[in-house]
Amino acid sequence: MVGDPTKPSRQLLIATVLGLAAMSVLILLAIERGSIGRVSGDEGTYVAMAESLALDFDLEFREEDEARVSGAPEPGRRTVILQRTQRGISYSKPFVPALVAAPFFALVGARGLIVANVLVLAAALVALWLYLRRLGGSGASALTLVTFAASGSLLPYVVWQTSDLLQACLALTGLTLCLGRLRKPISADRSSDLLDQNWSLWLGAALLGVLVALRPPNIFIAGIAPLALIASGRRRHGAGVATAMVLTLLAVGGVGLLVFDSAMPYKAERATFNSQTGYPAGDDVETVSTQFEAGRATSSLGVVPDWKPRVSAYSSLYFLIGRHTGALIYFPALFFLLWTVVRSPDRTSLLVLGGVIAASTFFLVWLPFNYFGGGSCIGNRYFLASYAALPLALRRPLGRWSLVGCWLLAAVVASSAVTSERITPIEGRTSQSHAHAGIFRWLPYETTASDLEGSRDHYFGKDFVRTVDPFIGAGEWIFELQSDRPAAEIALANLEREEAVRFLVHSAAPSIELEYSDYGQKVSVVLEKPLGLRGVVELAPTPPIRYHPLWFRNLWDHGKPYWVRVFRVGLRSVDGLPAAATIRFLGREKFPPDLFERTVLAAELPDSVVAGSVSRVTIRARNQSRGAWRSEGLFPVFLSYTLEPLKNGRSEVEEGQRNPLGGAIRPTAELALPLEIRWPWKPGSYRVKVDLVAEGVAWFESMVGAPLVEGTVNVVGQESEEAGGA
Repeated sequence: MVGDPTKPSRQLLIATVLGLAAMSVLILLAIERGSIGRVSGDEGTYVAMAESLALDFDLEFREEDEARVSGAPEPGRRTVILQRTQRGISYSKPFVPALVAAPFFALVGARGLIVANVLVLAAALVALWLYLRRLGGSGASALTLVTFAASGSLLPYVVWQTSDLLQACLALTGLTLCLGRLRKPISADRSSDLLDQNWSLWLGAALLGVLVALRPPNIFIAGIAPLALIASGRRRHGAGVATAMVLTLLAVGGVGLLVFDSAMPYKAERATFNSQTGYPAGDDVETVSTQFEAGRATSSLGVVPDWKPRVSAYSSLYFLIGRHTGALIYFPALFFLLWTVVRSPDRTSLLVLGGVIAASTFFLVWLPFNYFGGGSCIGNRYFLASYAALPLALRRPLGRWSLVGCWLLAAVVASSAVTSERITPIEGRTSQSHAHAGIFRWLPYETTASDLEGSRDHYFGKDFVRTVDPFIGAGEWIFELQSDRPAAEIALANLEREEAVRFLVHSAAPSIELEYSDYGQKVSVVLEKPLGLRGVVELAPTPPIRYHPLWFRNLWDHGKPYWVRVFRVGLRSVDGLPAAATIRFLGREKFPPDLFERTVLAAELPDSVVAGSVSRVTIRARNQSRGAWRSEGLFPVFLSYTLEPLKNGRSEVEEGQRNPLGGAIRPTAELALPLEIRWPWKPGSYRVKVDLVAEGVAWFESMVGAPLVEGTVNVVGQESEEAGGA
């Protein structure tokens, strides 16, 4: 059996197979994701920092740094986070990860951070192995080690070039070196005696000090070590560890002051550089400079939280089952580790659990939106260091049924992620492709990222619309639905809490049913052809229960929080046949009913033309409505024509190509536009109508009674034309 302690060789074999299987899944996901060079934000900043240290031996952002960042082959590298200091401009991330990665950057280039991640993770797992060998035999320890590493989002973070994996490894290694001596060895293997050496205690304390320097809330994790030592009666060791941690923290802060005049980059005035803004040199320097004042990020974080119970409660739920960060999905081993711990805890176990709960609670109270994620990394990166502390709460390796349950859950999650990656269209694949289908699609969606990689984000006025679903065609304010596909998922954010939402539906199907659903309701609307203005569907969404002060902090709305709705819109064919529809999101906008009013000034059609030829006619009309005609935006207007052959009493209308108006035609303004009409190759008499068309809504004729011009045109063959000329 999996957990049979009498068969360590078999357990070692199973652990090896499970480890290789996990690595295979990760390699497959990495291949499906595409280039790991597509970094941005935090990743791009850390890569640029390692590059700057390797090449310039500093972390200041000078002209040579700007040239490298702007000219980087990977698009994401062109965006980095900066801070303003008394000396000038520097990169604004902790320097330790870049310092660790810089030698490897010099050796292998931009992938140096990945090499560094591999090495620090290997070192942390070796330390954990020494700890687990004190709790049980080699087979059971190997199974617990592989389960912890491969079923808890540690391995995927190897390819994420941020500080998060380093933080997890610092927490795991530091706590192991400090707390390993509290577990008496039950194995004859003396290799774990390394944890009893005094140097391991002080090294562990130093690593925990660096952990706090990388992210201050990690103090809850690092503080476990001195508290556990004191609680176990080792007061001198506990005080020494606390002192060593503080001294290391001060040393790291002092180096930060020397390197870029900032001991804590999270508290500095920060802004983002990219090729478009061109900071600190370019056309928009003044605007970008104001970002250091307007976008201070976490620099405004205070000791007293801005307590919002409802937001924290919702964040707690999302922390457990959220699509991008849910612990149930991204840390399958978590609950089985907790189950094993709570069955027989001791002081050390309870202190570890207390530290993990305290660290998690800090983010849920002070920065609840940070648990929403979805911008780049896989899983909950703010929980990674807390997860790394949990093995130190174990008093024995994981049992048989815990291992079986953990790997069954991990297999379900992994198969769902791989399936989602595989079925995501190549052009829509991003770092979040694993979360688009399968069990992930059942989970609530949320994100604080204002612009997800590969997403379809559009803005209109004060509305923000994100087409979350990669399986549908999406354009500017338009998305396509099909009756044989899942409902499209859409995020809407604006400043209004109570409002109607409107869609304009266009479909060639005789009858369709539009299905709308949000967290509080499900509404179905049956639409029959012809749609036109009847295709304008107005719905009253359930009031939003969440908002994002981190979204869209800008100058024009003064940083007001945006209310966020996530809803789904699907299509069902009433007659059972496949159906498709184009949906134009109107938001709060109503279709202007008087858009069609106009006066015809000049328009003529030829009497006779040659088959296959092209005629150019000039149309002049005055806009008599109260709205402007435009060929872009929510209600695009074009100039076009229809051809209807006059034969056998049957109507087969062919529509011509849409011709843009060439700019806004405002009320009382005149439209003067040449129109090319391509005549059919088949001779005969044709009824021709030239008119304006509100795309997806109606031809102007249907609203005012007549087109701009209409008439019967004889289309003659080339032979007839030549004979008439002779």
